[in-house]
Amino acid sequence: MGYRRSITRGLLCGLLSALVLALWEARGAAASSPGTFMGVLAVALPLLATLATLLALAAGVVFGGVSSVLGERWASRAWKTLRDDAARDRRVAGLVVATGVALLVMVLATAALTAGLGLMDVKRKGVGVLVIGLIAGGVALPLGVAVWFPAAALMMRISPWLPRVKMPATLTVLLLPLLGLGLVAAKILGGLDVGGLHIGQYLALGAGLLLALVLAVISINIKALNRLVEGKAGLLLGVGLGVLSLGSLLWARGATARDERVRGAVTDHTAATRALVKVVQGLSDHDKDGYPTAVIFGATVDCDDSRALVNPGATEVPDNGLDDNCRNGDAHAEVAGGGGGTPAAGTPGAGTPGGGTPGAGTPGAGTPVAGGTPVAGGTPVAGTGAAGFKWDGNVLMIGIDTMRADRLGLAGGKYAGGSLTPAMDALAQRGAWFTGVRAQAPNTPRSFPSIFSSQLPSHVKFDSPTANYGVVLPANQLLFESTTAGGLQSFGISSHFYFTEARGITQGATWNNDGAKTVKDSNPDIAAPRVFAAAEAKLRELAQSKQRFAGFVHLFEPHSTYVPHPEYPSKKSGVAGLEERYDMEVRYVDDYVGKLVALLAETGLDKTTAIVLFADHGEAFGDHVFAGERMFFHGQTVFDELLHVPLIIAVPGLEPRRIDEPTMLVDLAPTILDLLKLPIPAEFQGRSLLGAMMGEPLAPRPVLGELLPAKNWPHEARALMQGNLKLIWRPADGVTQLFDLAADPREKTDLSRDRADDTKRLRAELERWLETGTLGAL
Repeated sequence: MGYRRSITRGLLCGLLSALVLALWEARGAAASSPGTFMGVLAVALPLLATLATLLALAAGVVFGGVSSVLGERWASRAWKTLRDDAARDRRVAGLVVATGVALLVMVLATAALTAGLGLMDVKRKGVGVLVIGLIAGGVALPLGVAVWFPAAALMMRISPWLPRVKMPATLTVLLLPLLGLGLVAAKILGGLDVGGLHIGQYLALGAGLLLALVLAVISINIKALNRLVEGKAGLLLGVGLGVLSLGSLLWARGATARDERVRGAVTDHTAATRALVKVVQGLSDHDKDGYPTAVIFGATVDCDDSRALVNPGATEVPDNGLDDNCRNGDAHAEVAGGGGGTPAAGTPGAGTPGGGTPGAGTPGAGTPVAGGTPVAGGTPVAGTGAAGFKWDGNVLMIGIDTMRADRLGLAGGKYAGGSLTPAMDALAQRGAWFTGVRAQAPNTPRSFPSIFSSQLPSHVKFDSPTANYGVVLPANQLLFESTTAGGLQSFGISSHFYFTEARGITQGATWNNDGAKTVKDSNPDIAAPRVFAAAEAKLRELAQSKQRFAGFVHLFEPHSTYVPHPEYPSKKSGVAGLEERYDMEVRYVDDYVGKLVALLAETGLDKTTAIVLFADHGEAFGDHVFAGERMFFHGQTVFDELLHVPLIIAVPGLEPRRIDEPTMLVDLAPTILDLLKLPIPAEFQGRSLLGAMMGEPLAPRPVLGELLPAKNWPHEARALMQGNLKLIWRPADGVTQLFDLAADPREKTDLSRDRADDTKRLRAELERWLETGTLGAL
């Protein structure tokens, strides 16, 4: 009898708490994604009810066993003892409070050490989880134990004055101060989501478990509930809740299939439900690529569950005998095409491979310059439009890490009542300023290889497709290999762990990466002074030798951790303080852009050097939630705060110009080669922007961005932008979103259901890219 009563009580309390938690999660999701309440509830309830049932059965067996030893009414007797013995009750309450204080101290210590060691800035590095575990076990736990003893002694003195009502003082304490301490601890723990720890989902499940426990404890002293548990009504109630959960499950499959917003709300705006959906889908995902083989809650289905690289989000590889992306079989080379859907060859200024020459690599206008021949100046070779324009000087690329487009002073970035970036503004005012440029990846190890190879990240050849920092293979043709073959001295100057020879990104150039720190130590590093010193020595040397060059200088500072600079102090706190410290890093790095430009003028290289200034990606400051986490840094979404970046190309002799048409960073390499009239490799997917820089029409073309899964952030998303419309597709989540960037530049309002025709059209264009590697015109 004890087992049945314990199991029934646990089941009823578990199902009721599951219902409450499901309603809570549905309410929270609907607040962020209106119109999804019922759909999210239908997904959440059966999953939480199933979990509650399993836990109730396990708990019922345990408590039933205890009851068989201590007697069926052992819990009631213990409760009655505390109720009748005020002194004992208060002592127990005091010990409970002391334990709560000790646990809060442990949480605070873990949080302080995590922030102090910079672990909050390694959100995508799994080592953060291990280090936090070591901090919690090796430092916080002993500290908590040390705090508990004096706290317990103090509470023993205070406990005689604790209030008592009809229920024991213990519950009075638990339901009031301890509840507050629990909320504080939960908030602090929720901020420690490092390296995939995702504490929020466990806190949500823990809240449901705590609620069930409280209901079970209270039910012990409620005679009516005891009679309910012992009678047939309890059985009927449990069956009713089970039927409700099963009905919700059946309805949820249809709801999520009909409305992708429900799937997005579950994935982004729930905690416990999202975790359980992932568990259920993982049961039918044998190759662990994120795609189940069964249709569960609208999930996109994998067509080959034995190969992790074959799934609906993969890029089709022609003639490899596999249907890589689960649509239309294996593609063929004649369908895939090269150049990413570039306009027809020979169209002036339209971005044709070879820059409008008869063809990439064709002798004539694109013939490489003889190797190593010094030239006297940088006078443009006269001609008709972009096709006849040839730059006989040098090219200096300045790559700024993690700079958003809106931080450029001309785009609204402000500091002390003036521009945040005066040096970059001055450069833009004498060059071509591209206002609509998007990076093709939201992080450095995907973006820079894409820029230098003029390939979408999914087409760059890496040693490991899912590595956090994949090695760029020699099979890729990189920009500096072409400039070196064209007779220019090609070099790179940086001081960062990513730009080592072993990464493969330095192909074709001589590289100075002196002073580079480790992955951990690079984040709080101030590298700009070292980088500028090396760049100054190199540019002075080249000014003396008059050797033509194509160079790259990397300025890292705007990347987190944001290091304070005395000349640009930060005073704000919270998210506003985070943004202010980031802005001060941008202001600091702008000084070094000014120093580089001034150095070119001092050495006389300013008249012979084209400057290309760009950023590899932007930064997020809590504007969006993705996979249940609010995004404050980069590398985790394809929203515009990460993809929209500045691009300025200043060529002596060309008129200043503002170009608003959407363009891509993969266009940089072909633009530079077109400027120099060097052959553009056939595999380049970007197009030359030289014609636009000279005032020629820029043929409309979709813009792409990709978030590819990696070990420390196994999520994926693709973005396609046409005009003002931007589509985001998350294939593994089965979510499609549509935004109007003109009316909604912060991408807050999903229009995918309201503008279904546009969503379908852009989704078809994106899928055509994945299938064939080509993009159509607008």
